[in-house]
Amino acid sequence: MKEKSISEAYQNGGEWKLGIDRRLYKVEIGELTELLGLLGEVNLTEEDDRIWWKNDKKGNFSVAACYAESDAIENLKFPSKISWKLKGLSDRGKILWRVLPASICWGIWKARNRVAFEGKDVKPEELINDIKVQAFFWVQGKEEFRGVSIDQIIGRWSYFFRDLN
Repeated sequence: MKEKSISEAYQNGGEWKLGIDRRLYKVEIGELTELLGLLGEVNLTEEDDRIWWKNDKKGNFSVAACYAESDAIENLKFPSKISWKLKGLSDRGKILWRVLPASICWGIWKARNRVAFEGKDVKPEELINDIKVQAFFWVQGKEEFRGVSIDQIIGRWSYFFRDLN
Protein backbone atom coordinates (compact mmCIF):
# COMPACT_ATOMS: atom_id res chain seq x y z
CA MET A 1 0.00 0.00 0.00
CA LYS A 2 1.42 3.39 -0.92
CA GLU A 3 1.14 6.32 1.41
CA LYS A 4 -1.95 8.45 0.89
CA SER A 5 -3.34 11.55 2.41
CA ILE A 6 -6.80 11.45 3.95
CA SER A 7 -8.20 13.42 1.02
CA GLU A 8 -6.75 10.87 -1.43
CA ALA A 9 -8.18 7.91 0.49
CA TYR A 10 -11.61 9.42 1.16
CA GLN A 11 -13.90 9.59 -1.84
CA ASN A 12 -16.93 11.83 -2.18
CA GLY A 13 -19.94 9.95 -0.96
CA GLY A 14 -18.12 8.59 2.08
CA GLU A 15 -16.27 5.66 0.54
CA TRP A 16 -12.72 4.89 1.63
CA LYS A 17 -10.22 3.82 -1.05
CA LEU A 18 -7.29 2.53 0.98
CA GLY A 19 -5.31 1.19 -1.98
CA ILE A 20 -4.62 -2.25 -0.58
CA ASP A 21 -3.11 -4.16 -3.46
CA ARG A 22 -2.25 -7.49 -1.91
CA ARG A 23 -4.09 -10.43 -0.52
CA LEU A 24 -4.90 -10.02 3.16
CA TYR A 25 -4.39 -12.59 5.90
CA LYS A 26 -7.46 -13.70 7.82
CA VAL A 27 -6.55 -11.61 10.88
CA GLU A 28 -5.97 -8.57 8.65
CA ILE A 29 -9.44 -8.94 7.13
CA GLY A 30 -10.96 -8.71 10.62
CA GLU A 31 -8.79 -5.71 11.46
CA LEU A 32 -9.67 -4.01 8.18
CA THR A 33 -13.36 -4.63 8.77
CA GLU A 34 -13.05 -3.07 12.23
CA LEU A 35 -11.08 -0.11 10.82
CA LEU A 36 -13.64 0.52 8.08
CA GLY A 37 -16.40 0.39 10.70
CA LEU A 38 -14.61 3.06 12.71
CA LEU A 39 -13.90 5.14 9.61
CA GLY A 40 -17.57 4.92 8.68
CA GLU A 41 -18.35 6.92 11.83
CA VAL A 42 -15.93 9.71 10.87
CA ASN A 43 -17.44 12.92 9.61
CA LEU A 44 -14.87 14.82 7.55
CA THR A 45 -15.22 18.55 7.04
CA GLU A 46 -13.12 21.32 5.55
CA GLU A 47 -12.41 22.74 9.02
CA ASP A 48 -8.89 22.66 10.42
CA ASP A 49 -8.06 19.66 12.59
CA ARG A 50 -8.18 20.16 16.32
CA ILE A 51 -7.14 18.10 19.31
CA TRP A 52 -10.16 17.34 21.49
CA TRP A 53 -9.97 16.13 25.10
CA LYS A 54 -13.08 13.98 25.31
CA ASN A 55 -13.44 14.35 29.08
CA ASP A 56 -14.06 18.10 28.97
CA LYS A 57 -17.24 19.72 27.62
CA LYS A 58 -15.21 22.25 25.61
CA GLY A 59 -12.59 19.68 24.57
CA ASN A 60 -9.73 21.37 26.42
CA PHE A 61 -7.08 19.40 28.31
CA SER A 62 -6.34 20.48 31.85
CA VAL A 63 -4.65 18.92 34.84
CA ALA A 64 -7.98 19.16 36.70
CA ALA A 65 -9.64 17.14 33.93
CA CYS A 66 -6.80 14.62 34.13
CA TYR A 67 -7.35 14.26 37.89
CA ALA A 68 -11.10 13.95 37.43
CA GLU A 69 -10.57 11.21 34.84
CA SER A 70 -8.15 9.33 37.10
CA ASP A 71 -10.62 9.60 40.01
CA ALA A 72 -13.36 8.13 37.81
CA ILE A 73 -11.31 5.01 37.06
CA GLU A 74 -11.90 2.31 39.64
CA ASN A 75 -8.72 1.17 41.45
CA LEU A 76 -6.88 4.32 40.35
CA LYS A 77 -7.53 6.71 43.18
CA PHE A 78 -5.04 9.58 42.96
CA PRO A 79 -4.99 11.52 46.23
CA SER A 80 -4.80 14.90 44.53
CA LYS A 81 -6.32 16.86 47.41
CA ILE A 82 -3.75 15.58 49.91
CA SER A 83 -0.49 14.67 48.24
CA TRP A 84 0.20 17.95 46.48
CA LYS A 85 0.23 20.02 49.68
CA LEU A 86 3.55 19.39 51.39
CA LYS A 87 5.39 21.37 54.02
CA GLY A 88 9.13 21.69 54.44
CA LEU A 89 10.00 22.10 50.78
CA SER A 90 12.85 24.33 49.66
CA ASP A 91 12.07 27.34 47.46
CA ARG A 92 13.17 25.32 44.45
CA GLY A 93 11.09 22.37 45.64
CA LYS A 94 7.96 24.53 45.93
CA ILE A 95 8.42 25.76 42.35
CA LEU A 96 9.00 22.24 40.99
CA TRP A 97 6.10 20.88 43.05
CA ARG A 98 3.70 23.37 41.44
CA VAL A 99 4.53 22.21 37.90
CA LEU A 100 4.93 18.51 38.71
CA PRO A 101 1.24 17.47 38.27
CA ALA A 102 1.12 19.02 34.81
CA SER A 103 4.52 17.56 33.96
CA ILE A 104 3.34 14.09 35.00
CA CYS A 105 0.16 14.33 32.92
CA TRP A 106 2.10 15.72 29.96
CA GLY A 107 4.77 13.00 30.26
CA ILE A 108 2.17 10.24 30.40
CA TRP A 109 0.32 11.78 27.45
CA LYS A 110 3.50 11.91 25.33
CA ALA A 111 4.48 8.36 26.35
CA ARG A 112 1.02 7.11 25.44
CA ASN A 113 1.34 8.74 22.02
CA ARG A 114 4.77 7.16 21.44
CA VAL A 115 3.24 3.76 22.19
CA ALA A 116 -0.01 4.30 20.26
CA PHE A 117 1.26 6.13 17.19
CA GLU A 118 4.94 5.23 16.87
CA GLY A 119 4.79 1.67 18.21
CA LYS A 120 7.61 2.39 20.66
CA ASP A 121 8.06 0.93 24.11
CA VAL A 122 8.37 3.37 26.99
CA LYS A 123 10.38 2.26 30.00
CA PRO A 124 9.34 3.65 33.40
CA GLU A 125 12.76 5.20 34.00
CA GLU A 126 12.53 7.00 30.63
CA LEU A 127 9.10 8.34 31.56
CA ILE A 128 10.37 9.53 34.94
CA ASN A 129 13.34 11.30 33.31
CA ASP A 130 11.03 12.89 30.72
CA ILE A 131 8.82 14.20 33.53
CA LYS A 132 11.84 15.67 35.33
CA VAL A 133 13.12 17.27 32.12
CA GLN A 134 9.69 18.76 31.32
CA ALA A 135 9.34 20.16 34.83
CA PHE A 136 12.80 21.71 34.56
CA PHE A 137 12.02 23.27 31.16
CA TRP A 138 8.99 24.95 32.69
CA VAL A 139 10.93 26.40 35.65
CA GLN A 140 14.42 27.01 34.26
CA GLY A 141 13.78 30.72 33.74
CA LYS A 142 13.16 31.28 37.46
CA GLU A 143 15.87 32.97 39.49
CA GLU A 144 16.05 29.98 41.86
CA PHE A 145 17.21 27.77 38.97
CA ARG A 146 19.91 30.05 37.59
CA GLY A 147 23.04 27.96 36.97
CA VAL A 148 21.22 24.63 37.33
CA SER A 149 21.79 22.16 34.51
CA ILE A 150 19.50 19.44 33.23
CA ASP A 151 22.07 16.85 34.38
CA GLN A 152 21.81 18.17 37.93
CA ILE A 153 18.02 17.97 37.83
CA ILE A 154 18.01 14.37 36.61
CA GLY A 155 20.89 13.19 38.78
CA ARG A 156 20.03 14.99 42.03
CA TRP A 157 16.24 15.34 41.76
CA SER A 158 15.46 14.90 45.47
CA TYR A 159 18.12 17.46 46.43
CA PHE A 160 16.05 20.22 44.84
CA PHE A 161 13.09 19.52 47.14
CA ARG A 162 14.88 19.59 50.49
CA ASP A 163 14.74 22.59 52.73
CA LEU A 164 18.32 22.69 54.02
CA ASN A 165 17.73 25.64 56.37
